[in-house]
Amino acid sequence: MAGEAALSRTIQALLTTTLDAYLESGKLYDNVFNATPFLSWLQSGNRIKTVAGGYELTTAVLSESNSTAKSYSGYEALDVTAQEGMTRTYLDPKQYSVHISISGDEATDNRGEAAILDLWQAKTTQAELSIADKLSDGAFSDGTGNSGKDLTGLQAMVDTTPTASTYAGINRANASWWRNQANASVGAAATELISNLRTYYNNCAQGKGVMSSRPDAIFTTQTVHEALEALLFPMFQFTGSGRSEQSANAGVTNLYYKAAEVMWDAGCPSGYLYILDSSCIWLAVYRGRDLKSKEEVQKPFNQDALGCQILFKGNLVTPCDKKLGVLAAIT
Repeated sequence: MAGEAALSRTIQALLTTTLDAYLESGKLYDNVFNATPFLSWLQSGNRIKTVAGGYELTTAVLSESNSTAKSYSGYEALDVTAQEGMTRTYLDPKQYSVHISISGDEATDNRGEAAILDLWQAKTTQAELSIADKLSDGAFSDGTGNSGKDLTGLQAMVDTTPTASTYAGINRANASWWRNQANASVGAAATELISNLRTYYNNCAQGKGVMSSRPDAIFTTQTVHEALEALLFPMFQFTGSGRSEQSANAGVTNLYYKAAEVMWDAGCPSGYLYILDSSCIWLAVYRGRDLKSKEEVQKPFNQDALGCQILFKGNLVTPCDKKLGVLAAIT
């Protein structure tokens, strides 16, 4: 077949070795998770956790307090009533793949090892961008896309109607402790955004002891981000910059509301704003399906080509949904 000589065992071994080195270096993993603001935020601060395996992703969560906690004095009998107050969440892991291939024609058109490696690198970059887009879209989804195979993302975890939905196997209609904070109809940003953001930020911050953390990240759309910037900074201060005092800087590079950085992500649904606490959300990833495991470049028996799969398996997880919030229908 045409190009068969180019796709020899030598070329196959060369591409396998090159891909192994690239995966082991962590570059593909880093490039994918740094491709969008939300994925980059997940990667920072130990919010991507590796799991060994299992049919489902399960997390222990508190459903009520321990009623034996009390003050006492002297020989007063202590309360030793057995306690329940804990349950488990269950989420199906979701799988993603991206295929990198090179045909015999492409190999013969790119003569020499250096040329073939350049082509392989370009295809690897294409694969990185493609799977990053899919993971980012899934992270903001409700998990029903592609016949329920997409990530169970923020639209399910931080639902706009938490009193009438089931998430991670728990019916929120019967479990008020498992309801996130939500306003499904904010309205005009100019008049309603700041007051709602203040209230729901504080709602997410409620808690004592180990639950006393506050939201530290807010994700929204470019439109809502720009509206919030205009509301928080109605007046710009111009200062000289560089060597010329005739030039000036305006606007902000990093926007914060209280302790939370406000970022916009193209994957965020129109009119949405998510208030997140980094201690209450992470991405669980299966070992061996983490975008950086070794993959062998193989030759199909019925094609003049070489190819391999880069694989992902995991899902978004929260142990405390009530610390997360969403504002929707922002206009």
